[in-house]
Amino acid sequence: MSKLNKKNKVICPKCGSDKVREYIYGLIRGPIPEGCVCGGCFVGPDNPIYYCDSCNSDIYANDLKK
Repeated sequence: MSKLNKKNKVICPKCGSDKVREYIYGLIRGPIPEGCVCGGCFVGPDNPIYYCDSCNSDIYANDLKK
C-alpha cells in the first residue's frame, strides 16, 4: 500500500513532501499531462513510478511498501 496523506496524495518516503508527480512512460504525443513527468520510452519493472519535486528523488514501488 502506498504512503498517502489525508488527500490521498503520495508522500515522498525520503523527505515527507506531498509534492510528488507520477512518471509516464512510452511515446507521448502532445504535451505532457499536468502533474506528470516523462520517464522515457522504455517501460520496465525497475523504473521509478513517482518523482519528488522537493528533494529531486525518484520513488520506486519498493520505497512505498516500507
